[in-house]
Amino acid sequence: MSATSPWEQEEYANAIAIVGMAGRFRDADTIEALWDVLRDGRETLHRMTGEELAAQDCPVPIMEHPCHVPVTAQLDRADLFDANFFGFTPAEARALDPQLRLMLETSWHAFEDAGHIPGDERAGVTGVFAGAAQSFYWLFHTRPTVRDHLSAAFGQNLVLSGQGFNSTWISHKLNLTGPSLNINTACSTGLVAVASGCQSLLDYSCDLALVVTASVFSPRHWGYWAEPGGILSPDGHCRPFDASANGTIMGEGVCALLLRRLGDAINGRDHIRAVIRGYGINNDGARKAGYTAPSVKGQTEVIRMAHRSAAVSNADISYVEAHGTGTNLGDPVEFAGLRAAFDAPRRQPCRIGSVKGNIGHLNISAGTASLIKTVLMFENEYMPPLVNHHQCNPEIDIENSQFRLCVKGADWPEDMPRLAGVSSFGFGGTNCHLVVEQTPAWARENGISSPHARSAPPNTVKDKNVRPLYPLMFSAPDHDSLCRQLQTFEIWFARHADADMAAVCTALCRHRKHFSHRALLMVSTTEEAASALRDGHIRMATSPQTARLAVVHPDYGLQSADWLLAVSMKLLGEYPEQHDVFSFCLAPLGIKLEQLSSSLPLLEENVLCRESLALALGYALSDILRRAKLPISAVVGQGTGAIAGMCQANILSREEGLRGLARFQAGNRAWRAADAGISFSTLPFHASVEEVGMTDGAPLTFLEYRLERDKNAPLPGPAAVFDLTDAQASPARNWASVLGELFLCGFSPLLPDKEAPHIFLPGYTFSPDSHWLPLNYDDQPPLSPPRASSEDDTPPAERLLLDIWREALGIGDLAANDDFFRAGGTSLTALRILAAIELQLGIKLTMGTFMEARTVDGLIRKIAEQLDAAEQ
Repeated sequence: MSATSPWEQEEYANAIAIVGMAGRFRDADTIEALWDVLRDGRETLHRMTGEELAAQDCPVPIMEHPCHVPVTAQLDRADLFDANFFGFTPAEARALDPQLRLMLETSWHAFEDAGHIPGDERAGVTGVFAGAAQSFYWLFHTRPTVRDHLSAAFGQNLVLSGQGFNSTWISHKLNLTGPSLNINTACSTGLVAVASGCQSLLDYSCDLALVVTASVFSPRHWGYWAEPGGILSPDGHCRPFDASANGTIMGEGVCALLLRRLGDAINGRDHIRAVIRGYGINNDGARKAGYTAPSVKGQTEVIRMAHRSAAVSNADISYVEAHGTGTNLGDPVEFAGLRAAFDAPRRQPCRIGSVKGNIGHLNISAGTASLIKTVLMFENEYMPPLVNHHQCNPEIDIENSQFRLCVKGADWPEDMPRLAGVSSFGFGGTNCHLVVEQTPAWARENGISSPHARSAPPNTVKDKNVRPLYPLMFSAPDHDSLCRQLQTFEIWFARHADADMAAVCTALCRHRKHFSHRALLMVSTTEEAASALRDGHIRMATSPQTARLAVVHPDYGLQSADWLLAVSMKLLGEYPEQHDVFSFCLAPLGIKLEQLSSSLPLLEENVLCRESLALALGYALSDILRRAKLPISAVVGQGTGAIAGMCQANILSREEGLRGLARFQAGNRAWRAADAGISFSTLPFHASVEEVGMTDGAPLTFLEYRLERDKNAPLPGPAAVFDLTDAQASPARNWASVLGELFLCGFSPLLPDKEAPHIFLPGYTFSPDSHWLPLNYDDQPPLSPPRASSEDDTPPAERLLLDIWREALGIGDLAANDDFFRAGGTSLTALRILAAIELQLGIKLTMGTFMEARTVDGLIRKIAEQLDAAEQ
């Protein structure tokens, strides 16, 4: 990075890139669906009928009360969660706060959107900055299920549902090792969490910052209570800045953003969705009418603070995504604060909008939803309409100000800067304002930015006469989930016939986590992909937990001169980055690369020239494999293949291998490292496949570079074959097949085309089940989870222990020999089981004893041993 790089200039010193986003809202399960709602000016709130309320067990006195408003902005299917994917037992999932469940799934999708894999620290450590509303699920569903607040079950449920544990649960389940903080400043939590993540990045406390917020309430779909003089709308509509505005509506949503320092994002060729230029946070203090009242002075100051942080003039800001709650007091105060902060002369008015008219006030997620909307506006270069606005609030003098409301949707004017402000103001007076910029042109040129600014992608196969072959890699933790992924992509390919296949292939290979259940498609076009998925022409495999690779090099020098020349020219045409390798081997003999195609007579006459070309081929094939970043456990080689293999095993340098080549004797293909004066002690190199088969460790998978003469040679294990028998075959297509085969064998190869553009693929399709405790206002114990019927001959002690384990884990068919930890048990669940055993059997066991036992059968033996020892 040169000293004159734009992102090193002072105004971008504190710039943070937004590299990933995901969200879930009512009637919009993705941010793409949210944009459709915004662009079309839709309101996603739903007015419920009496039948719908009754189906949700809404009490009749509530339905008939004059303050009841039967309107909901709540998420559908909030009870569903893929507990198995995140390693929770059914019992834990039922106790888990639904906000945390959705935060986990949405965080995963944000990583996928960014092209980063959770827990992969190649980009550095990731911090978590989480915010969630008070857990009504804990108050009305989980807490009443436990009578004794001192019990282990109460403590376990509190850890699963308590607000203070959200960030660390996310860090734990996604293996994120940076700072892990829970943020709560009421309605401004989302934007304050973003600012906190930015500050942590600027402090170098982390290298990526995951910001995730959620607001999910209970009871579900009852509507809400709007008392006279309150902040909630009595008619079920939110009207920001409108003359008829009479209150807001509490909506639900989950938002996640992945942030990175701008320079790092550009150097890492991240997809940069927008740039955060600066931010400000303050509190109103006592400068207002009351604790929950807004303050003009506080809001003015925080906006000015953000402008100073961003090194911009307020005249440069062309749009403000306002807090805009649609309340009689809040909207005029916010406008007054904006007017005071925007005091510089302007050529054009600044536009104002608010997402709350579309989806309601998302409470904790309000600020992050506003930020996501603003980024989508940049990407689509469109200002969506302000929903439910007909006439400006008379307390707001919009005509004599420097502002205009986005009453109608319109394209972003070309002569207006792509700089926006985003405001979020919380109950209690914590205010936050961000300055956000559309990804600058120079960042689009150096990194990867929005879809409309992408350049044409490089082809994986450089030879334009070769039809590329793409290994599309899909995976999931289990077979059913894998089938769901394939169904999702079948629909996606059918709808995206013009998708760039190099980008699709690269994203699936490089930017998605690979699980044990795998599926492979080898295709060239989107039409082929859609057809293969539709017709079931898919290869599937379950890969081992550990995979070891052995590479088998043949003696390339035994091949004829015309074969060597044809294969080498084909490889050079498709892999121009290997030119240096061939030049290195041939230059000492006076052969220039541009002369290689006409050098057949020389190769036929001169053995050393032919051997040098054979070694160059072996070196090049090894280098192509090296770029796939595959861990190699052993190398097998003969002749020139032995030299290439030893270089691959880091036993020889290329220079040493080239010197040793000259020591070959006619008719003697044996070659030893000592011939080049090399000595070594540790050698993952073998002269034959049989030697490899005798090594200790996990079973090996073989990558064989296969020649005609040993075409049918058996290998003692699964193999991926790079077929060299046809000199005219495409090396790139062969290599694509090899990578696909290795993927099915349990490896995670990297494709060479890391320059492919970013592409928006469907996020992981979770396999959710309903995990929901009944609404419970009374301190009554819950219904026990379903239990498998006990056999009549089951001993009473075993039956009792089984019942305790099954209830704690929520697994009704748990067997006496099932391993506790493989069933998803945790130390907290174990403590709960130990407490129940002590209460019901009067036997006190230690955690160490439990860890050794691991099964009901094992625990019975431990109890018997303990009782025998006590009697003695």
